[in-house]
Amino acid sequence: MSLTLLACLVGLAVQPQDTLPSFPDSITRQVVERAMERHRTADSAVTDYSARLRYRLSFGIGRRRWGGVPSAAVEEQEGTVTWAYPNDLRVEVLGRRARARSQEYNLSSSFDSPWFVPRALGDSVRFFGNDFPSQAALHPLASDAATYYRYRIVDSLTIRSGNGQPLRLVVVEVAPRRSAPALIAGRLWLDAETSEVVRLTFRYVGTQLWVTPEKSTSKDSAEARRANRLANRILQVDADLEYGLQEGRHWMPFRQVLSGMVELPWIGDFVLPFEAVTSFADYEINTGRGVTFTVPLPDSITDPDSIRVLMRARRDSLRADRRHRSLNGGEGDEAEAARDEAGRWPDGRFEIHRAPADSLAAYHGWSDSLVFDLPAEQERRVREAREDLERLARGLPAELTGRSRGGFGYERLADAFRYNRVQGVSLGLGYKFEATGVPYLSLSGTGRYGLSDKRLTLVLAVVRDAPDARWTLRG
Repeated sequence: MSLTLLACLVGLAVQPQDTLPSFPDSITRQVVERAMERHRTADSAVTDYSARLRYRLSFGIGRRRWGGVPSAAVEEQEGTVTWAYPNDLRVEVLGRRARARSQEYNLSSSFDSPWFVPRALGDSVRFFGNDFPSQAALHPLASDAATYYRYRIVDSLTIRSGNGQPLRLVVVEVAPRRSAPALIAGRLWLDAETSEVVRLTFRYVGTQLWVTPEKSTSKDSAEARRANRLANRILQVDADLEYGLQEGRHWMPFRQVLSGMVELPWIGDFVLPFEAVTSFADYEINTGRGVTFTVPLPDSITDPDSIRVLMRARRDSLRADRRHRSLNGGEGDEAEAARDEAGRWPDGRFEIHRAPADSLAAYHGWSDSLVFDLPAEQERRVREAREDLERLARGLPAELTGRSRGGFGYERLADAFRYNRVQGVSLGLGYKFEATGVPYLSLSGTGRYGLSDKRLTLVLAVVRDAPDARWTLRG
């Protein structure tokens, strides 16, 4: 290798993140700019649709982030969704069922705004009625997205639609090229012919994702920065939005997965993974029926500030309902009654009708049995997407991902406090450090002092926790 080439490679390796080019070549630029143009042009081919909707929520409790933690509880809700251009929506929840491995887990979800994306995403990447995360993330196909993102074509493939029609897809990797309050890192699957987004998998990254300052004072800004750093360290949120081809020409929502993990590295790598899956089926498109609303909007909804006040009041009411159910053994008067929610959101209004509890429980429209885990094929797709996003996130600056190279923590929770006949009570302090240049490898050191024998014990552990396997060497 010549000295000139070596110098170029070294210069590229140390190149700051925000100086990397948005497009590595003209072909990538052409593909992405076509997709941006398609994103800007509103799809008016679909004026309305109705579909069957199923929502599934599950969570687990475990220690290893890649260990395939089994679900501790699962809940499913089924109903119908009706949408009309530009963005009017009505959801009717007809049935609910739930299972848990322990009576201590009472999983019950209720929403005061739509939790899914009914058509295509806008320039802001958000869920739950355009309210999550706190700071809206910039879509990689927005008009000014190239200022913040870099793009790379990583694959192209041919698939077949349900009617056997061959479709060529181009896979584009998207990653931030500079720090910003709210961005994403992931992959775009684009229809090569129409530049339509067929699939989008991503992880939320950014410096101000989860908490925004209540006021513009320096104190509130500093508190928000500290809260965001902490949230980024313990919370990871991924999304996988899939579209299916209907009637051979309309890319419609097919499956939307919002998954993540709460990880507490200070207490023995405790993890709490969660997964929310919304799926759509039995489409009727361009029926001309539109959306019929039955709940009048309050007179106070006249400006965005009034909308925010109203939505906050509804969230407070739901939290009060949950507290009331908890104090009354999980049941309450409001659990038996029907619930109606209505409000405005970007370009339209929404309405959610939830049947009474006895009607939800008596629903007979289920076509299968409730199981704790998703089918193997779906689990494989979710896991593969998560592995790709993890690999991509590891190449980003720590300020965007919250990933810390080192910090206080314990490889085992028992290292913090232990009692035996030799040392009596012993107290420990641990430190964990992520190895450089070796993916998924970390070093963990613990110093434990026995109060009875006044002896210091040092433990060093080398841990590799990767998607394929985990091993630990301790001494």
